Amino acid sequence: ETSNYTGYVFTFLANGSATAVKNAQTTNGTWASFTDSGRVKFVLNFGSTTPLDELDEDWKVISLTLTKIELEDSSSDGSRDLVTFERN
Repeated sequence: ETSNYTGYVFTFLANGSATAVKNAQTTNGTWASFTDSGRVKFVLNFGSTTPLDELDEDWKVISLTLTKIELEDSSSDGSRDLVTFERN
């Protein structure tokens, strides 16, 4: 999924707000994290703007460092989506 967001700059603020900027167009959103059954989850919501609407999932955190977060979403059909955010 990461390649779907080439050219976007994402900003995640401590208050739970987020922005996605591409070609001077800003889309506002929200984010939250929580623990569910011992797994850290990351929830994004950027509304119905394509392709950002595809991020509106209950992502499992696979890896988290100060510069990168890797997320996974598994569907009931067995498919798996991965997305990675890296700090510049």
